[in-house]
Amino acid sequence: MRNPHLKKRHWDLIQDALNYKFTKDEPLTLGLLVEINAFEKADMMMEISGMASSQAALESILKKV
Repeated sequence: MRNPHLKKRHWDLIQDALNYKFTKDEPLTLGLLVEINAFEKADMMMEISGMASSQAALESILKKV
């Protein structure tokens, strides 16, 4: 969840997967992640994070073209 390549579209997918809407004012804590059962969805979140990294790499390549 600390992937610097996560954009709004990725956060929207994460929020949908967790059925939870994060706010900018609310700190992202271990307690909150436990409360919303985020660890049960770790595979999904890692997939979204990987997708974000892959998309960022593609965007970087396309900018060079």
